[in-house]
Amino acid sequence: MQTQFKEFDRTFFKTSKSRSIKFARSKSSGFTLIELLVVISIIALLSTIVINSLQDSRVKARNTAKNNLVLEYTKALELYRSDNGKYPSAGIGSETTPKCIGYAETGDKCFASTYDGSNVINSAFSTYIKGDISHRGKVSYGSYDLKGVQYYCEDSSCNSYTLLWYNEKQNQKCISDGTALNYWNNTRCVYTKR
Repeated sequence: MQTQFKEFDRTFFKTSKSRSIKFARSKSSGFTLIELLVVISIIALLSTIVINSLQDSRVKARNTAKNNLVLEYTKALELYRSDNGKYPSAGIGSETTPKCIGYAETGDKCFASTYDGSNVINSAFSTYIKGDISHRGKVSYGSYDLKGVQYYCEDSSCNSYTLLWYNEKQNQKCISDGTALNYWNNTRCVYTKR
């Protein structure tokens, strides 16, 4: 009986040893779980960095488009003043009431539900800007509806004016003569021509 146990011990250990050798050989030809997790985490990190940089690039592109729109408006306003001796009036209510360029008097709201546009301003601009003025202020934003550009005269004679607009995210650039303030997680830009 003891010889049977000895024989069994030899066979059992021999089998497990040979199995462990086979297992070690098959293990060296693949990846371990830790290696796979490290590779997956590196790929996830790199994709997060790329997605964030793409989002920042899109924000900068939209802000640049908005600033270029404002520069186009400033040129059109100067052309209007050289032909008419003053800047265009708001057309509805007080001259100093802000109105959105490129929006109708009723319907479209370019700053939440507060400010309408003015067809008087839009028709004044239409001579000096190429293309349809009604689509010029529609640079979209995220949770806040801050897509338009506001215009108002600084006084009743319209010898000076102010343009007001918002760029996405804080600490963004406005046009060179404009001032910037952080407001509602965005940048509030103000340009005044005196």
